[in-house]
Amino acid sequence: MNRLLKLQTLLSSKWRFAVYPILALLFLSLSNFSNAQEVVPAFRVLDGIDAAFKPFQLTWQTAIKAHAQRLFWLLVGVDFAWTSVVYVLDKNTIEEIVISLVKKIFTIGFFSP
Repeated sequence: MNRLLKLQTLLSSKWRFAVYPILALLFLSLSNFSNAQEVVPAFRVLDGIDAAFKPFQLTWQTAIKAHAQRLFWLLVGVDFAWTSVVYVLDKNTIEEIVISLVKKIFTIGFFSP
């Protein structure tokens, strides 16, 4: 807590014109240093697991893709139904309902598989 008060005092004092550039320089040098490091072999632990499951990717992908697409279109139907109910209950005009449903169709078309 005492260090925080000293830092706040230092940043708000007349030295702030010298402290801010030093802090910015320190931040930039640390960020460049972190990008320059090599990949440590200890971080390659998951490569063995990836190699073990590599042959199964195609079979899993086809099975999961069918289920994911079915779930997507089911959720689209639920979303359309909920949006329609909300607009009818709010007693919006037909123009507002059509505009919002067209926007929703474009959004879903963007994300559709």
